[in-house]
Amino acid sequence: MAYSIERSAGVLDYCRLKKITIQPWSPIQATREEGSFIDNPHYEELNKVLDRLVKKYLVNKSAIAIAWLLRHPVHMQPIVGASIQHLQELAEASKVTLTKDPSVKRKAMKFPRK
Repeated sequence: MAYSIERSAGVLDYCRLKKITIQPWSPIQATREEGSFIDNPHYEELNKVLDRLVKKYLVNKSAIAIAWLLRHPVHMQPIVGASIQHLQELAEASKVTLTKDPSVKRKAMKFPRK
């Protein structure tokens, strides 16, 4: 299984240095065809990490994913479209302060490509 290739060409670094806010659109979406990466069998390693963090922080997987974006040094503002229930679940991200975890392999955070 191959992993995604960094194609940002330094855009995130540039935005961080120039204090430009990034607004990721549909941040829980893997692809249009697959839907969410949450509990998706194609993202098993990532979901194992999310399962462990859910137990640690006592929030749902979507909240962990949004908390990760909010922790990013670019200071992202995720754009989510959702039902009231989904927004309430995502709002749990505000309860989470993620810290670096040396046991999390960086490759687990990348999306596999078919």
